[in-house]
Amino acid sequence: MFVKTTGQQIFPRTTTGWLDYVLNKGGIRHIGCHSLRHTFITTLLRKKVPVKVVAKFAGHANPNVTLSTYAHFLDEDNDEASQVMDEFLK
Repeated sequence: MFVKTTGQQIFPRTTTGWLDYVLNKGGIRHIGCHSLRHTFITTLLRKKVPVKVVAKFAGHANPNVTLSTYAHFLDEDNDEASQVMDEFLK
């Protein structure tokens, strides 16, 4: 949530407009704010930041919510780990 200096909530379309402006100026295709949230959380998990810490950044009261929401991203990492072990055991 973004707020004004007065503490009042900024209308959600305002942040979308800011993001679109920056992306257009940089010649980058449109992505939504929510996609940035997912990218941020997934990156933290892939970099092995403790789930409890990631959950706090995500605003999840329970780390299990974070894990259940992003488990499919972590499954990709499990595939990579399996490949590493296959190579090691050959």
